[in-house]
Amino acid sequence: MSGLVSSTALGGQRTSPRPMGNWTALTHRIGWGDFPPLPAHNEHSNGSETPMAELKILQADTAYSFRSYFELSNDTDEVLAEFGYGFTKKRLRLPKTTRVIDGLPALQQQLEDTLPFVPLTSETAKREILIAPILSRVAVICQQILRIEYPLKVNNLLQGNLDYLIRSKQNLVVVEAKRDDLTRGFTQLAVEMIALSMLENAPQRLYGAVTIGNLWIFGTLDASTQTISQDIGSYTLPDDLEDLIRILVGILDG
Repeated sequence: MSGLVSSTALGGQRTSPRPMGNWTALTHRIGWGDFPPLPAHNEHSNGSETPMAELKILQADTAYSFRSYFELSNDTDEVLAEFGYGFTKKRLRLPKTTRVIDGLPALQQQLEDTLPFVPLTSETAKREILIAPILSRVAVICQQILRIEYPLKVNNLLQGNLDYLIRSKQNLVVVEAKRDDLTRGFTQLAVEMIALSMLENAPQRLYGAVTIGNLWIFGTLDASTQTISQDIGSYTLPDDLEDLIRILVGILDG
């Protein structure tokens, strides 16, 4: 795994300020030279960039990290409205690979053998026993880089470290929800997907997941309609391991 995990910072150059509603934010345009090329992307069908709604919750002169959105007491739809995005909950039709998954039986057995003997009472335990083994296996299967605690800054409202990022034909961002709070964890995930959608050559649809280790919930971002959707279903470990792996690989295979 030594060649598949990296925490190298994103490289990028500063562009001129762009208008966002009634204020101006200085945006970093990120170069992804160390990634495989992605399809060309017009950020919206009308050629405009993501508009910024008039701020009601956030303060334009205040810097927010991605983690800041987890700490907000506002509902997810209220936070996303600050960025001009709508929010829905529905059954998502997620891609699922049908190819042979190397190492799946061994990973299943590893979880079955380990879980009875490791109390998942800390975020570190959940990360090392459940989250990291799954995402590292997916990185190996897809032959893509797994980036951990990956720094990203778009502007003062959209900045911080992404818990996990894998990028191929698609971006896949995963948030480890703190304090077992999947609701606020999804709000953080949604904001991170908005940040990724503002990068050059970002695809129209982005995928993400929020997890507390043994429970995973997916979300999607549709840039053309400026809508973020949360799956009403979830995936539980170890029982749903195969479905979870097939979905993660299906997303990255594009």
